[in-house]
Amino acid sequence: MAQLAAANVTYSMVEGTQISNASDPRFSAVFNVSFGDGTATYTNGGIPLTKAKLGCPATIKEFYVMSNGQSGYVFKYNRTAETVQLFNSGSHLHDFIMAGGVTTTADFLYHSSGALGKAAATNVTIAGNTTASVLGGVVGAAASVMAEVATSAVVSASTIQIRVVGW
Repeated sequence: MAQLAAANVTYSMVEGTQISNASDPRFSAVFNVSFGDGTATYTNGGIPLTKAKLGCPATIKEFYVMSNGQSGYVFKYNRTAETVQLFNSGSHLHDFIMAGGVTTTADFLYHSSGALGKAAATNVTIAGNTTASVLGGVVGAAASVMAEVATSAVVSASTIQIRVVGW
């Protein structure tokens, strides 16, 4: 499979977002940047950008990702390589342990639909635990570190919205 290249990236300036004037040589605008087609793979080090198509042929001084779209990736501009890198978000999950056989004065209920509650109208907070103890509760989990997308990953059609400042 072919890797994503600069030719596979399209740029569309959002109307009314361009800021420039004669006394300040900087250019600033918001762009929708689209790439990926479900067949090309991620390029090692990021998807190459064409600065001139972002109105900054010499230098991109500032690059802000305003919207990640629907891709689920985290995007980061690599100033040295002039690429947009894709990262899988560092996520984590927690298990909720509801210990069986615990004597309690409250009427707790776990319904097969997944609802957990009690008869009284007041809420109860169950403190988190570090292990699946006999007390039950939320068991902590370490967050994973964000990792750059593998070069073998096929990138589906994605559009991000960015603001660039440069000249």
